Amino acid sequence: MVFIPKKNNKALNIATLLLASGVISFLISTQITIVPFVFQLAAIILLTFGIQVLQRYHLSDFKYIIDDRDDGSSYFDVIKIQGKKEVKVCSIALDRCVYFGALEGYIGKTVNSFDYKQNIYVKDNHVLIYKDFTGLVTVKLEVDDEFATQLETRVPKNDNAK
Repeated sequence: MVFIPKKNNKALNIATLLLASGVISFLISTQITIVPFVFQLAAIILLTFGIQVLQRYHLSDFKYIIDDRDDGSSYFDVIKIQGKKEVKVCSIALDRCVYFGALEGYIGKTVNSFDYKQNIYVKDNHVLIYKDFTGLVTVKLEVDDEFATQLETRVPKNDNAK
């Protein structure tokens, strides 16, 4: 089963605001003779954050895949798409997972976290927590109800859920 989250324009709006503020700050630094480096530093920081937000949330897409293999095992894969390039960034055997649901519903501690959400500031997000050789790892996802139901049926139940 494959799911591709739909994009919203929050990240594009935030990136545009940051980039425009960076350009304005740089233009102000050319007009002010007293401490222009403060405005130049602000411009560099704003432009850097604007490019990061644009690249991470607007120019890349994620594809979530539940891969049921012939041997009875199931894997959850995340594919990152940038232009025509597709890269598998995550592959988890679902029998290693200990929890799937809302982050607030889990009471244990995790040692690492990965964010594979398509949009910035999303209300409906889920986490997949699995055992790694370092401990428990959180994977943040943005899935619809049908995909969440399919994933939940393949994840073993855990005692650390509320």
